[in-house]
Amino acid sequence: METRHAEVADARQIAEIHVASWKVAYRELLPASDLDQLEVSQFESWRGRRIEAMDRSNSATLVVLDDGKIVGFVDVGPTRDEHLDAREVAELYAIYLDPERWGSGYGRTLIVAAEAAMAELGFGSAMLWVLEENSRARAFYESAGWESDGGRQQERIISTELYEVRYAKLLDGR
Repeated sequence: METRHAEVADARQIAEIHVASWKVAYRELLPASDLDQLEVSQFESWRGRRIEAMDRSNSATLVVLDDGKIVGFVDVGPTRDEHLDAREVAELYAIYLDPERWGSGYGRTLIVAAEAAMAELGFGSAMLWVLEENSRARAFYESAGWESDGGRQQERIISTELYEVRYAKLLDGR
């Protein structure tokens, strides 16, 4: 398993993983009509712009590869939580893996790479938001040493209002 920084040319593969992962991970949480409207082309355009505009001094998109093919990605950068110090606290914005690779160790490789990247960017701690009802993702984060810190917010995901819970972790053993 190899990880590296994403390049603009990776946008299509990242978008395909993003859409496929949403369709599997959120099928019990979002209406099928919402998931059916997801289009790789929209995600590809957005992903390409994000990677192109990325300031690697404070954010990163990393990919994990299997035999040269991207099978997952992670986005990290300064927290967007207005109650936290964006100079000190990083946010894991997204982590998605080809659903066919779930449980194979690629997700663990990605989260370890993400934590290392956030520490290298100078952050002392990190946080993330996860859908409260996404028990699989919550178990994944907990197995990686992340802990719920009591934060909770409502988020609109396409047409559905859902609750997210915040997880946090100290980086670099701090």
